[in-house]
Parts: sequence; C-alpha cells; structure tokens
Amino acid sequence: MTDSIIDGTNIDTSVFSYSAPKAHASGGKVVNLYNKYIKESLTISTPLMLTWGAQEGKEQGTGKPTGKWTMALQFPSKEYSSPDAEAFLKSMRALEAKVKADAMANSKEWFGKEIKSAEVIDEKFNVMLRHPKKEKGSVEVDENKAPTLTVKIPQWSGVWKPEIYDEDGEPLYVNGKVNTHLTPLEYLKPKSHVICLLQCGGLWFVNGKISITWNLKQAMVQKPKQVVEGTCFLKPKASDKEKMKAMPPPEDDVDPDGVHGATIVADSDDEQEHEFIHPVPTPSPAPTPDPTPAPVAEPVVEETITIEEVKPKKKVIAKKKVAE
Repeated sequence: MTDSIIDGTNIDTSVFSYSAPKAHASGGKVVNLYNKYIKESLTISTPLMLTWGAQEGKEQGTGKPTGKWTMALQFPSKEYSSPDAEAFLKSMRALEAKVKADAMANSKEWFGKEIKSAEVIDEKFNVMLRHPKKEKGSVEVDENKAPTLTVKIPQWSGVWKPEIYDEDGEPLYVNGKVNTHLTPLEYLKPKSHVICLLQCGGLWFVNGKISITWNLKQAMVQKPKQVVEGTCFLKPKASDKEKMKAMPPPEDDVDPDGVHGATIVADSDDEQEHEFIHPVPTPSPAPTPDPTPAPVAEPVVEETITIEEVKPKKKVIAKKKVAE
C-alpha cells in the first residue's frame, strides 16, 4: 500500500490513467483516475492542513440533512504559508489542469462529442479548489485568498471507511477494531489540524458537469486529551487488589435504623429543640411530641397565679392591724 501513495507535495501527473466511463446507479457516470503503474485509484498524502471539521450536507431548497459528510481542508494564507503547503497547492493545481487537458483529449468518449476548446472544458468542470467569494452574495471569487479542498468522509451501508490515528500512529478509530462505539466525526473537529491520506473517488459526470472527487482514507489528528469519564485511572497496589478480592461480600440486610441512623435522628431532635426554645420563627411547624409545648405554657401560668395570690395576703394583714 505504501508504494501506491504519492506525496501530495510532488505529484507526478504523468502516472495518470483513466477507466472507461461507467454508468452509476445514482445517475450520471464516473471515470476512475488511476496510478497507471499499479492500476489502483490515485492516492495522495497531504502535509499538515487546517480543517473546518466534518460537515453534513443539506438538500438544496429544503435544507434537510442528507446524511453525507465532507471536510474542507484550508490552504494557509500567504502570511501563514509553509513550503509544504505551497508545494501541495501547486501540485493540486497541476493535477486539475492535467485532468482538464485529458478530458479534452478524451472528449469523444467522455462527452459523446469532440471538444477542442479549453474554455468549454472549463465550463464543464466544477471547481476543485474553491476560493471564497469577494463579498457576501456575490458570484465573483477572490483568487487572492487561499482556497479550500473538499473531501468526502465515506460511509457505506452504515459503515465508516476512514481510519483515524494520533500523531504517534496509534489508532483512534478503525471500524470494527478500535473504538467501534465512536465514528471518525468525533476526531475531525473545526479549526483542528490534520494530515490526510486521500484517494481519488473518480471524475463524476452529473447534469453535464464534471467533479474531481476525493475520499478521506486516513487522517492523523492530535491526540485527544484524556477524560475521566469511562476510563479508570486508579493504579492500586497488587496487595490492595488481593485484599479487596479476598474480602467477604458486603451484607445486603443492613438495618437502616442502626447506630448511625439513631445518631442522626438524635442530632436532628436537638436541632429542633434548639430552634423551638429561642424566640425565632421556625421554617415549618414540624410535628413534635406532646410534652414539647408544655414548657412554653407553664411559665406563663405560674407568673399569673403568683401575682394574684400575693395581693390578697397583703389585704388580709392590713385588716387585722385595724381590728387591734
């Protein structure tokens, strides 16, 4: 496989060969682009690229999701460019020009008629390297700004085809083998950087237009930060593990009203009494035993009785003194 991979910064367009046009089940037809020395679809590697992340396509008019995913690779602007990024862009422009020239040479077979005008061929090709518009709502592109290359993230019959690796080459997602509960989309985040292995999906002829398509075969991404959820990071001593294994299983029939429960109830009772004695409003009239309200009523009754008894005694003594 490694022998069939072409360095994207140095693409030799002389190795290109094409299949005969084939009708496709979804409509239109496809011409496969091969590396003629190995008779396999052209496969290239990219340098480190910024990506805008995985994006789901939407139907024109309705805006409904299509279930088909793509990823845009952003070429850097001049101030942030690198020799590898510049070489990759130059190679992709050369590839696009070569395919257009070959399309004109094979126009009779591909289009059913001979085309000798480069302008006509240009009109038939959808742009592979997309530059942003000069302004919002405009159809005119600004070729002074860096373009993007859109690649498909293939999924066939519910099976994701791309493989994802970290910068050390360790697999993060391989369908059916590594992290099968995830998808490649988990690792293709917006504004992240990737190194990709791209395989040409062929030249697609639909509604009189041609598109050069690319499928993501592999991507290398930055190793995700470890998270605690779902992963045990405890490293117990072997002796502790053996002790834990040898321990009897915990009892299921534990009395819920045991010592700890009693202590908690006692503490709660003390807190309720403390709040009741002080002249502050309680949050709710919690039910209490009958003796609890008695201490409050008794002091009031005693004070009233004492005052009434003292006054009659003083009156009786005064009358006796007058009689003598």
